Amino acid sequence: MTTYTFSGVAADHTIDASFAIDTFTLTASAGADGAINPAGDTVKPFGADQAYTITADAHYHVADVTVDGVSVGAVTSYTFNGIAADHTIDATFAIDTFTLTATAGAHGAIEPAGATMKDYGTDQAYTITADAHYHVADVIVDGVSVGAVTSYTLSGIAADHTIEASFAIDAFTVTAAAGAHGAVNPAGVTVKEFGADQAYTITPDAHYHVADVSVDGVSVGAVTSYTFSGVAADHTIDASFALDTYTITATAGAHGAIDPSGAVAADFGSDRTITITADAHYHVADVLVDGCRSVP
Repeated sequence: MTTYTFSGVAADHTIDASFAIDTFTLTASAGADGAINPAGDTVKPFGADQAYTITADAHYHVADVTVDGVSVGAVTSYTFNGIAADHTIDATFAIDTFTLTATAGAHGAIEPAGATMKDYGTDQAYTITADAHYHVADVIVDGVSVGAVTSYTLSGIAADHTIEASFAIDAFTVTAAAGAHGAVNPAGVTVKEFGADQAYTITPDAHYHVADVSVDGVSVGAVTSYTFSGVAADHTIDASFALDTYTITATAGAHGAIDPSGAVAADFGSDRTITITADAHYHVADVLVDGCRSVP
C-alpha cells in the first residue's frame, strides 16, 4: 500500500490513482547445438502462461532442461502456468549416441567385445581373432555376412549396429592317388580337421604287388597301409604297383652248360626258355625241374 498526504490544506484538490497488473520476467537460454523458443527475456503478466519449445540441432538431442535451477528432464517443451514470479529456463544438448554390440562364438574373440557407445559420425574398428588351429568362419554385420574377415570398421556411425563373428576348426586336404594295377583307399581328396587321423589301405591287383608308397614326395617303402596321425597340414600319398616276379635258378653239372644260368627273373604269366647244351662227346643225362625229372 502506498500513501500521499495533503499538508495544510487551503484549497480544493484532486487525487487520482491508476493501476497495472503485476508483470514477471522469464529468462530462457540454450546451450550449444540447440535452441529454445522464445529465447532471452519474456515479460508476462501475473497469472498468464508461457510455453517454450526446445529443439536440438540435427544429430543432437536435448540433454536436460532446468527450470529455476531444478532439472525437469530432457523435455522438448515446457509451459509456465499461472505465472506469479520471475523464472529461468535453461536447455542443454548432447550429440546423438548409438550402441554397437559385438559378440564372438566359441574358439575366437572380437575386440572390443560387448556394447560400445559411439557418437554420431564417428568410426569404430573391430579386430576378429581365432584361437590356435581355428579360423574365422564368417562375420555378420546387422544380419548380413561380410565374409571371413579378420577386421571390420563401422564408419560414420548413424544408427545402432551389431557385429557377430563365428569360427571353425582348421581343415586340411589329404590327396591320395594310385598308379595302374592297384588302389589306395580312400582315394582322391579327403578333408580332415586339425589333429585328426587318416588311415589308408594300399591294395595291389591280383598278381601285382606294391612297388612303393610316397608320402609328401618321400618314399615310405612298399607298405600296404599308412596312417597320417594328428593332421596339421595338407598331405599327399601316392602308391605304385609292379607285376609279381619269380626267380628261376638254373645250374648245370660238369661237361655241359645251361643258358641262361644262375638266378633268372620271370614276370608272372611270362614264358622262359632254358637251353641245356652238353660238351663235345657228352650228352644230357638228366634235367630236374623243381626236383622232378623232366627229360627221360
